[in-house]
Amino acid sequence: MRRFKEEAVLLGKINHPNIVQVYDFHEENGTGYIVMEYLEGKSLEEELESGKRMGEGEIQSLLLPILEGLEQVHEMQILHRDIKPQNIMLTKRGAILIDFGASRQYALGQSKSMTQVLTPGYAPLEQYGSRAVFGPPLDIYAVGATMYRMLEGKRPPDAVDLAMQNVELGLGGNGRIETIIRRCMEPKVPDRYPNVEELRAALTGKSQPVKAGKTWATPAGMVLVEKGSFQMGNTRDDPEGRDDEKPVHTVNFTYDFWIGQYEVTFDDYDAYCAMTGETKPDDEGWGRGARPVINVTWRDAIRYCNWLSEIEGLAKAYDSAGNLLDRSGKVTTDITQVEGYRLPTEAEWEYAARGGQNSRGYKYAGSDDLNKVGWYWENSGRKTHPVGEKIPNELGLYDMSGNVWEWCHDWFVYYSKEPQTNPIGPSCGASRVDRGGSWYNYEQSCRAAVRHYDAPTGSNYYGLGFRLSRTVF
Repeated sequence: MRRFKEEAVLLGKINHPNIVQVYDFHEENGTGYIVMEYLEGKSLEEELESGKRMGEGEIQSLLLPILEGLEQVHEMQILHRDIKPQNIMLTKRGAILIDFGASRQYALGQSKSMTQVLTPGYAPLEQYGSRAVFGPPLDIYAVGATMYRMLEGKRPPDAVDLAMQNVELGLGGNGRIETIIRRCMEPKVPDRYPNVEELRAALTGKSQPVKAGKTWATPAGMVLVEKGSFQMGNTRDDPEGRDDEKPVHTVNFTYDFWIGQYEVTFDDYDAYCAMTGETKPDDEGWGRGARPVINVTWRDAIRYCNWLSEIEGLAKAYDSAGNLLDRSGKVTTDITQVEGYRLPTEAEWEYAARGGQNSRGYKYAGSDDLNKVGWYWENSGRKTHPVGEKIPNELGLYDMSGNVWEWCHDWFVYYSKEPQTNPIGPSCGASRVDRGGSWYNYEQSCRAAVRHYDAPTGSNYYGLGFRLSRTVF
């Protein structure tokens, strides 16, 4: 609610004739309300619902003023997230973009999950998940889809169908406006216009210098973990510890990395299945949505990583055998050269679970009291729970103790006492590591030091999921 109010205050500072004015924010019965100006007129959707088509000149005259206002919105690091003909009012003072109820701030340096709000046909592929990169190209896709509706007189195809090549965009010509629409509606984020200024320049036919602006490249739903060193293993000499947690040894990281703030959810994974045709994993009757995805193998997890990398225009992290790939597509053992989404290494996972440089030495990820930070046998009700319901650890990471075990990159091997730098585990093995404990485990199996392992192709069961990681370049 606090964030919603902050965003309403920011929207209230926008004063543009083609952007609806936000007047106030109210909270009642646990729900927040944004008060916007009353407008008389009809929506662009009502204008188009009879099958009417508009030419390039009419499209320009309607949308260019709105784009000028949208540029102001983006300069405040706010996305509309639901641009469509229904949310464009045609009034005496011109076309006005309305309904900022779905808008969200995306501030530089912050990672946060975005609630899934979308309109099929107008939402880009990344909006179907909740952990992808969000920035101006999200709204630009919707503007392109709106132009498609105006030009063709029909609803644009769904982004998932376009990405899977089940349908074609089907524009009737190859003129300038069609070229602009195609670029706006590219499935991959880097292939679209990067900002509204460039889209406006394309629509007007004028070449404009690109202003230096804020970057939007920080992955949503991920947290920065700064490089450093830590002691890995059973550092507390816990009597509950096992032999494979020793010897305690030093691990050094020479690179920063991002790690998922949350475990990958059914919402995230189901979007991948919808695009690729992969079978959706069973939820055991507990529900999907924001619960962590379960019943996925290690290979399922790396295929998801590669898919997300492809969607965002990143080099894939894995080949078909599960080897790491550098940015040129060559097999590598240097994790600092891997660009795409991947599973965290076991060392990355434990370093992040312990809080990185902010570690307070807790037994579990974020507390010595597992009830505060994790779902386990005594409090889970014998099932998974939506991610993020317990308190986070020192880095702001949720559910690293309990809820579900999480696949890591490494093959399992017993520790060495020698110091390690940027370790990725052995080159081969029988089982892959998973960490963190789950809803069906007792406290001792949810400690930050606990290790577990399973076969990479056969352990698709109800207590195992994963979270994402990426090397920072």
